Formats: sequence, structure tokens, C-alpha cells
Amino acid sequence: DPWAQGQNIACCGQLRSCLGNWGGDGRWHYLCLAACSDGAVDISPSPAPPPSPPPPAPVSPTLKIATTVVSADKAHTELVFDGAQPAACGGTLEPGTVWLQLDASTLPTLGIAIENVQSVAFYARSGATSYRYYAGASTGGPVFRASLAGALANGSAWEHYALVTMRVPNSSGNREANTLFQHARSTITCA
Repeated sequence: DPWAQGQNIACCGQLRSCLGNWGGDGRWHYLCLAACSDGAVDISPSPAPPPSPPPPAPVSPTLKIATTVVSADKAHTELVFDGAQPAACGGTLEPGTVWLQLDASTLPTLGIAIENVQSVAFYARSGATSYRYYAGASTGGPVFRASLAGALANGSAWEHYALVTMRVPNSSGNREANTLFQHARSTITCA
């Protein structure tokens, strides 16, 4: 009886802990047996099933952006990835995934002081469509960004440029001036 000492002691080897009326006198107790007979209750723990293999890790697609600067000048717009990778390739990317960006710290190469920059407007188009306006916002530093709406990661070419509004001091006081930056081309792919 594996319970004869007041606590359960595991049966040896392959024996099972069987509860039954072994003496036929109505007193039920346990015995370690090779197999429980009819009317006896097998209370031995069942062997644990083998662990299931873990499901394969989902393969997430990866966005890639390739930007070709049309001009050799460092001051240009670029497309940057800054968001969660998409669940699947195809379809329109979520807003906030791909951004139009201009780093104003590159503007001195064109003779523009960063402190004179007032605002940045972005224009972008894909293929032969019309340019679309995107209001740029400062990220708190010299970088201006706008979320590229309607972007598809299908390898089609995007053309984009920035129009910078600035205050340029001159002899008659401050005035506004606009400068068109050399445009750049980018492609967004998903694999």
C-alpha cells in the first residue's frame, strides 16, 4: 500500500497505484500492481504527453527604401522608414510608416542658415501622378518630416522635393523667400 505510512510513496518501476476493495471486506485501500483489475481505480498519474513543437516563427516582410539623389548637393529630401514593419506586403502602407524628411543641418551647403528656416513643405508623386503637398513639421531639431500618405511598397518610383520658407535678413529688414531644393527619387520595396 503506497499510503500505508500516511503519505503517498510512489510505486516502483512500471507498477500502478490501484485503489480497490482488495480484501472483499468493504475496506478500500491502495496496492501497487502491474495493472488495476476490474472494479479498481487507477490513480497513478498519466505520463505527460510529449511537448508540442513550437509553431514556426512568422516571417515578417521587410520594407526597403532606396533613394537616388538627383543632385550631388547634400541638401535634399529623402524617404525614411520609421514605423512597424507591415504584416504583409501589398496594399497601402499605414500612415507614419514612411516619412518625407529634410535634414536642415545640410542647408548651409546652399548658403541657408538653419535659424532662418521657418517652415518646410514637401511635394511628392509616384509615377506620372500629380505632385501632392505634405506639410512638414519639425521634430524638435533640424529635421523636418511629413508622413507619406498612400505609399505602396511595390517598387514604383517616388519623386520628392522640399520647398523651404525662410526669413532672410536684408538691408530693409526681414522678408520671406522660398527655395526649391533638388528633387530626389526613391523606391519602396517589400520582401
